[in-house]
Amino acid sequence: MRMLGRTVTVLGLASLALAPSLAAQVTGFETYRWYIGAQAGATIFETETQTKGAIITGGVHMLVTAKRTGLILAVEEGFKKNQGSSYADATVLGGSRQVLFNNIRKYSASLVVFPLKTVAQPYVGVGAGYIHTVKNYPQGFFATPADADSAEALASRLGGSGFISLVGGVQFRVSRIMLFGQYMLASAPQNGKLLVGPTHAFMGGIRFGLGRARRGLGRRQRDERRRLAHGCGQSRCQRQRGGPERPAPRSSWHPAREPGRAWHGEAERPVARPADPDPGRCHHLRAGCFAAQHHGGGRVAPGAIEGPGDAQRLAQPTGPGAE
Repeated sequence: MRMLGRTVTVLGLASLALAPSLAAQVTGFETYRWYIGAQAGATIFETETQTKGAIITGGVHMLVTAKRTGLILAVEEGFKKNQGSSYADATVLGGSRQVLFNNIRKYSASLVVFPLKTVAQPYVGVGAGYIHTVKNYPQGFFATPADADSAEALASRLGGSGFISLVGGVQFRVSRIMLFGQYMLASAPQNGKLLVGPTHAFMGGIRFGLGRARRGLGRRQRDERRRLAHGCGQSRCQRQRGGPERPAPRSSWHPAREPGRAWHGEAERPVARPADPDPGRCHHLRAGCFAAQHHGGGRVAPGAIEGPGDAQRLAQPTGPGAE
């Protein structure tokens, strides 16, 4: 049993040694993300009638990351038939009843910290959980079937125990995939249980990213927020990257405010809407508005202003007695 556990541990560590070449120099991990994955390795345990030994273990887990912390929820099961233990029973000669069980199942929750963001990213943490034996078969003679059922229920109750754990590991990120190796030390159960002493677990596995763990602003929303905060037509990112310049805001000129001037800018360009099919005409009068109060009572037809001279002409009073 010991040789089997050592073999599984060596194989797991050897597979992790190849991970840096697969990581392709990708450092750290994505924050506020969901991951699910699977792991395999070995669990080392001890019982009342067996010395420390290892069994092959597999399981699944979920990881939720924040900035530098994470929560790992895992379920693992060690597979081995006819593992022996015992518990105190006054009805049996010798005062101890033998029990056989097949597997060991463990539920755990661990809060971990990722102190570094490197290619080989270590993490440490603490947690708690519950471990118990599976398929318990009390041995010996029973006077009635009820006694057999009572002994089986007692063995199942004594086969389980809560624990506090210490966790340490290292992981390598490849795009949305994580390769990791992990060690967990679980505290010893109380006296009288089927399992004795602390439990050790050496695991290696893979994690797959599912998506963001919290809602946030996307890239476009962040750029728009920066643009509005700076009060300009482009965001900080566009200025740094040398992106396309946005046009300046359109002037609010109107003939009523400045009747003697219809043109703006150094090049004397007319102010027009970007979608205007004829940008040489004033956009305020393009649709054919009635501006008698602005131009001395005359009606301005669409496209009436064709140049600075026309604007000055329209600004003068018209009609009988205008001279």
